[in-house]
Amino acid sequence: MLDSLIIRLGKTHARRRRQEGAVLAETAIVMPLLVVLILATAEFSNAFWQYSTLTKMVRDGARYAATQGLLGSTGVVVLTTELRAEVGNVVVYGNSAGSGSPSLTGMQPSSVTLEAPGDGDIVVRANYAYQPLFGLIPTFYGSSVSAPLSFDAAIRMRVL
Repeated sequence: MLDSLIIRLGKTHARRRRQEGAVLAETAIVMPLLVVLILATAEFSNAFWQYSTLTKMVRDGARYAATQGLLGSTGVVVLTTELRAEVGNVVVYGNSAGSGSPSLTGMQPSSVTLEAPGDGDIVVRANYAYQPLFGLIPTFYGSSVSAPLSFDAAIRMRVL
């Protein structure tokens, strides 16, 4: 009886040792997939945040232009060079003076346009080159590729 118990324990121990190797192999297969999934989620979240920030800043610039764009009480929309510069500053820096740091890294007031298409409306547009979190994307061939992605946002508002 004691001999059969020892033999059974020995078989159980050998089975466990084989399963430990299987767990290690499964982890080695699944871990890279999980890391890629986590990094992709972080990159997508970063892209969504940058696009949301750009849209909010363009909307703020359009609000500023809508309150400043009328010439007196005539109802005529006048877009001066000064107003265009101030709207660019509001979109990029969050204030009309252009002080502080940009809301989005690398954004310039020159990437913001202000138009008056008619009917008492203004349109503010901005273009922003996406700044990835992790830089270049590696390939399986040893080189890297950049991920050029550009966000465009445009808001149309009636001038008050």
